[in-house]
Amino acid sequence: MAFFDPYRRSYISDPYPALARLRGEQPVFYSPQFRAWILTAYADCARVLRDNERFASNPAEGQGHVADQLRQQRDAVSLGDAEPLVRSDPPAHTRLRQGVNHAFTPAKVAPLRPFIEQTVASLLDRAPQGEPFEVMAGLAEPLPVAVVLELMQAPAADRPELAQWMTAIMRARVDQSEAPAVAAAAQQGQQSLTDYFTAALADGSTPAAGGVLATLMAPAEGREALTASERVKIAMDLSIAGNNSTAFMIGNGVLTLVQHPQQAARLREDPQLLASAVDEMLRFDSPNQIIMRFAKAETAVGRQTVKAGDAVFVLVGAANRDGGQFPEPDRFDPLRENAHRHLSFG
Repeated sequence: MAFFDPYRRSYISDPYPALARLRGEQPVFYSPQFRAWILTAYADCARVLRDNERFASNPAEGQGHVADQLRQQRDAVSLGDAEPLVRSDPPAHTRLRQGVNHAFTPAKVAPLRPFIEQTVASLLDRAPQGEPFEVMAGLAEPLPVAVVLELMQAPAADRPELAQWMTAIMRARVDQSEAPAVAAAAQQGQQSLTDYFTAALADGSTPAAGGVLATLMAPAEGREALTASERVKIAMDLSIAGNNSTAFMIGNGVLTLVQHPQQAARLREDPQLLASAVDEMLRFDSPNQIIMRFAKAETAVGRQTVKAGDAVFVLVGAANRDGGQFPEPDRFDPLRENAHRHLSFG
């Protein structure tokens, strides 16, 4: 009988043997524990992620325990009817994306490169010579926070406190101990960020020119203006949604290179291979393991019938190790030609 328990110590240490068994035995099965369908095959996962007509990100389309939990999380911080970007669907998602996409063109992002390089150098300079270095706390966590704040052009005086709130939220998403102090710090951080962006993006405010916050206030011509609650929600998404993914990707990537010294040496010798190597790192050990969807109508997935409202756990970490899509999936290969087809970001 198929079995899925991501909280087991052996699974946390290395989930891929268990995911391979699950994909081989029953790639689509219903988990009574999570009250959701579990998908592990690449073809099924890719289809569900791309099928906006039959599957939704918004828990409003769902029924049952998982949808109820997500709705409760949304309602914990009141932002009116605004939905997070990651929990919205076309056409609403498309409109929200258009309100901020022009701030993330290559031409707009390229000037951040010197800042990122300087930040990385500064963080690594703090590493004690000849002693162990905590990669997550010392590099992976503070780097994306610093970059997001620079992207927003947040005032220098505000950045230490903003970084503290953002880091508290990150830590709660990683810490599975359910320690009251961790949860309380994250809840306070989320409310403080909400209050900060509500004031910074209020009508009549003047965010720093050139930053994403200013972009939210003054959308490009021809694009529909965002509501006040939508501006705040997008700012919240940008400030916290991608930080864990970036931090996990850095941590997983460093660990992968440590475990594969020959490939790491080759990358040092030929840095031009780094672009494809990053995609392979994302495929080999995905920073996001599960993406949730909700069935909008009864539909077949694999050999199973998923009912309208059912929650679906798309296990992208398992899909990225599917040998039908990626030959020798458990081998880390920086030269893998189709590594870019990973599903780590949906």
